[in-house]
Amino acid sequence: MTDHIDRFSAVLFVFQLIAAPTGGLLFGLIAGELFDQVSGTRHHQFAPWFFYALVGFVQGYLTQTIFRRADRSGGRLVWFPPVCLIAVFVLRDRRGLGMAIGQFLIWNPYSFTQGGASTILSMPAFACCFYSLGIAMASRSRRGTQGAK
Repeated sequence: MTDHIDRFSAVLFVFQLIAAPTGGLLFGLIAGELFDQVSGTRHHQFAPWFFYALVGFVQGYLTQTIFRRADRSGGRLVWFPPVCLIAVFVLRDRRGLGMAIGQFLIWNPYSFTQGGASTILSMPAFACCFYSLGIAMASRSRRGTQGAK
């Protein structure tokens, strides 16, 4: 029975490739906006990055906790496609590497005149990196509790 649970699942792999960046974008944006509304600050520079990281990590941890084979189904590699997409856009930008990096990795993603690409591409990719960390941490803690039995 354990072999069936720990096998690769193509459906779960595709689900993670779609849900991790989409969930990171939506929930990270909501969390950042809620923080801005509650705290009364606008255009805070650290909060969006923090909340995207937190949302990605929690999303990955919960996914691994609910679907035990998420790790084996590519959960740790979810960050790879979004990061490669950003790399392609940065390298293909004809204005120069400095301008491209500034556009895609701008510190304040709420400045949509400068940070629109950052909000739509970079922040979900950042959340996906932490999604993979959440998957790894949940997988490690599950193995630790199984080994103690």
